[in-house]
Amino acid sequence: PPPLAIPPEVGASIKTRLQDAFNTVHTMSGIKPEQIRGYGGKQVDRYTSDVSEETMAEVGDMLNAVNRDVKQSILAASNKR
Repeated sequence: PPPLAIPPEVGASIKTRLQDAFNTVHTMSGIKPEQIRGYGGKQVDRYTSDVSEETMAEVGDMLNAVNRDVKQSILAASNKR
């Protein structure tokens, strides 16, 4: 599931409320499984706010690897279809 990023200037009580809601939205009445979506609109089973700084750093490193050249290569390949 995708992680939750909260800006550091958000107060602790609001962070806690957001994290609790984010972690339990899949159990809330009125929420259907198909309403829980991740990046790109893909259906996910739940969200989590329990992601370590280490994991986020690893994800950041992977995203940084997708530089302009990689993006241009992807676009060029898709144009050949």
